[in-house]
Amino acid sequence: MYFSWQKLKVWCIAFLLCQSLVTGESIRLATYNLNNYLVMDRYVKGVWRKSYPKPESEKTAIREAIQQVMPDVLALQEIGPHCFLKELKADLAQEGIVYSHSVHMQGDDPVRHLAVLSKIEPVEIVRHQDLEINYQKKHEFVKRGMLELSFAQSDGGVFKLFVVHLKSRWTNIISDPKSLQRRTF
Repeated sequence: MYFSWQKLKVWCIAFLLCQSLVTGESIRLATYNLNNYLVMDRYVKGVWRKSYPKPESEKTAIREAIQQVMPDVLALQEIGPHCFLKELKADLAQEGIVYSHSVHMQGDDPVRHLAVLSKIEPVEIVRHQDLEINYQKKHEFVKRGMLELSFAQSDGGVFKLFVVHLKSRWTNIISDPKSLQRRTF
């Protein structure tokens, strides 16, 4: 079941084809929530594992889904430290999907991060790590921040890509069931 869910997820979350009407350029963009591509406590084949990496079967499913879409620029959510991005990039390259550029960003969340793999070199990268929200009468940072990349177009223009990962619905705050207030800021 996991394989089909992951493939469906990458298609349904976002698959964008941006085409400039002026130049006829096209860039295939995709975004993918990797669902904890990192070391963490997790259930694997019905067994609770402490400090366990993402299982190889799940990594394979991710690579297969990316291979089906073949994006030029791939925005990623829920990746661990930079070494996990390097691993994914290398594994994809072994399968013939080469991304010459990668960007990793850690926001306020020390565990889950944002990243981008790209065949196109960004001309500017901005890591917005200090985005604040007023939530429950106190100031907090957006957990994963926001990654902003600018790419040059052949007509001299620039297009920008913003990568964010919003708060899940899970919460232990009774006054905000399903994190609705937090998710709307």
